[in-house]
Amino acid sequence: MAVGIADLAKCSPYKNGNCRRAGAGKGVVRVIELTRLNGLPIVVNAELIKFIEATPDTLISLTSGEKIMVKESVEVVSQRVLEYRRQIADISEPS
Repeated sequence: MAVGIADLAKCSPYKNGNCRRAGAGKGVVRVIELTRLNGLPIVVNAELIKFIEATPDTLISLTSGEKIMVKESVEVVSQRVLEYRRQIADISEPS
């Protein structure tokens, strides 16, 4: 099963807040935290994700052509990307 970025809106919200803030103020870079198959943590720029596949491990293809295998399911990765996008939308709205 592959999930494209357009499909992410169909995912349920990610409630554990696994988006990381790197930096502060204007131009904040946010990445999602995942786990490589060897157990080491990795942070991925959610804006570079082209699609996500279950092969049966979760394979993330980036716009650069790079591929990353992670322990998290397609659904979990999708939820984290969706939460990241919601946080970006919250920043862009005037308070």
